[in-house]
Amino acid sequence: MQFTKPPIPVSEQIQKLQSRGLVINNIDFATVTLENISYYRLQGYWWFLQSDSVNHQFKTGVTFEDIVKIYAFDSQLRHIVFDAIETIEIAFRTKLIYHLSLKYGNWWFENANLFHSSNFFEKNLTEIDRELKRSNEVFITEHYRKYSEPERPPAYKTLEILSLGILSKLFKLLNRNIKQKKAIAKSLGLRTYHLENWILSITVIRNICAHHSRLWNRRLPKPIKELTKTNHNFIKGVQCSNIKLFYALSIILYLNDRIKSTHQFKTKLKGLISEHPFINLVSMGFPENWDNTDIWK
Repeated sequence: MQFTKPPIPVSEQIQKLQSRGLVINNIDFATVTLENISYYRLQGYWWFLQSDSVNHQFKTGVTFEDIVKIYAFDSQLRHIVFDAIETIEIAFRTKLIYHLSLKYGNWWFENANLFHSSNFFEKNLTEIDRELKRSNEVFITEHYRKYSEPERPPAYKTLEILSLGILSKLFKLLNRNIKQKKAIAKSLGLRTYHLENWILSITVIRNICAHHSRLWNRRLPKPIKELTKTNHNFIKGVQCSNIKLFYALSIILYLNDRIKSTHQFKTKLKGLISEHPFINLVSMGFPENWDNTDIWK
């Protein structure tokens, strides 16, 4: 089937929403909102407010303001989550540089013997070179101004400008028997296969936040590897989906607990939820009594 729907002006967007049963009390407010937040961006926030998702009919009494409130909640949620991920990203980057450089030298990331896939190793180096080429960080441009060899700056410079996605692949590619890889995971209260999976999942969430995409009821593309055994507080005793946001928030909290004891992630998140009692926590994967689990209470 060919897509044939034409673009329509804001006034017609409002009429369409009204024809589908959405209550719009303030046309001016709706107009200004839709002029600054696109119809299809907001659409992701009203799906669960429909009684008929085929004909796109809204439940009785749903207002445009309800949708905007959920959108505002999601915006605040992304800021809180992004801040918590920053703590994880910086710590992970630092540990990767420190442990591997001390053992294998400043250019360990160029040593193919440390990685279990030569094909992906070469692709990773290509990505690293791309990032170095487009970087305008002073410590990178100054390095190239002063030094012509080796080809790339040392790890403590190069890895600082790499995305979390590249760093996560670099870590995953490292041979499992490398003690430093195990040490990094252990310092975060995990085994290597958990950290490999968790960092990849956190990278997805980070990118959602960075691109201002919908987060609050998002399903992750791949399941998070469940942590069933740990000496630290976690979500024991509750049933929850490992592809929904609650599990992702829990692993972010778990890692922040290992990195920075004074973090405010849990306080801020619980505060945000308490300020928005209308938010459907079930759609986010929150189980009953979630705030009584060891890590969240």
